[in-house]
Amino acid sequence: MHLYYWDPGELEKKLNDEFIGGQFQMKTIDWVFRGKVKECMALASRRIKVSFSWLCERHFFFDNSWTPRPKWSLLPAPPSLHYLDVEYRYFYVQDDEDRVKVKGRLGEICHFFKPGDHTNLVKLGDEFVPYCQLYQQQLRRVVIALLSPKRQ
Repeated sequence: MHLYYWDPGELEKKLNDEFIGGQFQMKTIDWVFRGKVKECMALASRRIKVSFSWLCERHFFFDNSWTPRPKWSLLPAPPSLHYLDVEYRYFYVQDDEDRVKVKGRLGEICHFFKPGDHTNLVKLGDEFVPYCQLYQQQLRRVVIALLSPKRQ
């Protein structure tokens, strides 16, 4: 069971102390967004503004075997900063996952991840992939290279 909190000042302090440079993810009924947290600011009772260095949205595509796969696409930066104004019901700290979960007023689920979290997105060429997937790909290449017959 979690302890639920409401105070935006407390949320702002926690996020600015521990989560700047980490990532924010928002899941709605139709979309998933994820971005690198630049700044968090309490606006009013149960509202917080989250500014981003970059922001992506998740899409799905079908691979060669017609299996749906996620793909993250960078959203173009507007003339002003990327930011979301999140109105929330409550938030709590998920100590086992080392993140903060925020329940939005419209039912959206938001998570704040610390820098270095294994689920954070990293840029790989022209696309964004989860950090853990980046190293899985590198590990596969190493294993294939080791198992390949050596040429003389």
